[in-house]
Amino acid sequence: MAFRNCLTILLLATSVLASPSARSGPESCKQNEFWYQTKGCCLPHGGPSHPSRPPPNKSCPPTSWYWEPEQSCCVPTHPPPRNPPPPQCNNGWDWNGGVQCCEPGKPTHTTPNHQPSQTPHQPGYPQYERITSKDDSHHKKRSNYLSTFDCPNNYEACPIPGLTGMYLECLDTTAELTSCGGCTSMDEGQDCTMIEGAWNVGCEAGSCKDGLGEVSEISRPLREGEVAEWILLDGTPATCTNIALHNLYPGQIDLVLSLLPAAFALCSGTVGAAMSAALAKKRAIALSYGTFLYPTPVSLHEPANRLAGVILQQLWSNWGRDPIGIRGDGEVDLYNVNIPVVHKLLSPEGVGITWTSMWRNSYGRLFTSHIPDTPDIPAAGPDSDSSSTNVREEVLQANNGNGNGPEKRLVFKFAPDMAPLVHPEIASLPQGTDAWGVHNDFATVTPLRASFAEPPPEISMVFPGETSDQSSLVRHWKMKL
Repeated sequence: MAFRNCLTILLLATSVLASPSARSGPESCKQNEFWYQTKGCCLPHGGPSHPSRPPPNKSCPPTSWYWEPEQSCCVPTHPPPRNPPPPQCNNGWDWNGGVQCCEPGKPTHTTPNHQPSQTPHQPGYPQYERITSKDDSHHKKRSNYLSTFDCPNNYEACPIPGLTGMYLECLDTTAELTSCGGCTSMDEGQDCTMIEGAWNVGCEAGSCKDGLGEVSEISRPLREGEVAEWILLDGTPATCTNIALHNLYPGQIDLVLSLLPAAFALCSGTVGAAMSAALAKKRAIALSYGTFLYPTPVSLHEPANRLAGVILQQLWSNWGRDPIGIRGDGEVDLYNVNIPVVHKLLSPEGVGITWTSMWRNSYGRLFTSHIPDTPDIPAAGPDSDSSSTNVREEVLQANNGNGNGPEKRLVFKFAPDMAPLVHPEIASLPQGTDAWGVHNDFATVTPLRASFAEPPPEISMVFPGETSDQSSLVRHWKMKL
């Protein structure tokens, strides 16, 4: 890209074919089909518009599968990944790999209540489930139900941090950087990225390994073999952006690229960092990757990054116009870009790119409260540091009312309900919004202004007896205090 420096803020169409085509191999599939190796046939991407009903005593997994009468079995709506776990059937049904369908089964566990969740709308193989339990013991939970969630060889079922209801994902804990040697969400293993003083870390054979980099308290020239200097700041994304622009690299930054999403755009540090740059009159892009497959297939990383690079280059070379933007130069303040990480990235046509508006979604409770058993308070907040030395919590001090009782601490921990965002009602998403786009396999680009929105004057509240200045169109309240 033709700019001097880029500041990167790291936070980290349905087919209507009715039946499969029995052909000789993948090369025989049409453009809107994929090769299903298990049954040796071509299947339509997305499945048929009106799937057939399974025969009595047979059913298909509730999401991403349907009954194929010509094959007399259940088939997926999209290409499955390598070595996938068994599909999750409805409660009371078991997957029969021999006949490739769900059959009535006898429950082997009565506690906890084990129910598959609705998986995201995004194409892909269902690889996580939702489990509810009244049991708060992590290790008892593992013995009760984690064994029922089958992962490929060398993968371990781990609860997904930030998702309520115990969503699970399959992780290779021998190489996973943030769950090295075990599931850190189960207080096992180690998050290699949180090792104090470590730099360029990796996970090898379940153990954290430090790389060739180093941490220094002061800046120094690059040495032979070093490619870049990263400055680590402990602060909110917006704070880091402002310090970098005005204190660390004044006058040197042309573009601020803010990466990795939080749950909600209106409380997102990703957009917040980009907005902070726009307020400093710098071009800014908030870039988010929409991940709907757990674990995300490695094969999707490169095409997703390549698509992001194409979009960033196009925006930089053809930055849009906004005559009343806050930057004062007639340019758009900032852009919000979403890349859906889905299997369609690998298809010949790839993922489409579309202009969108911001989805006006809302949210309820973001935090849960609990009284900690130990002095160590886990971190909280969508953009907070998860280490115990960087706590982002609200703690209330309370007693029995007379000032002499024992002190109690009420801790609020960031634990939002992500279900409405991960798999919303697709029909409820307004067409043309970014949420509609990513859930329909589009990369979305949304121009934004660095300001709080306000309704037009003609539809806002008007009080009786108001006076107005016709020359300035300013309206004044008229009331007695």
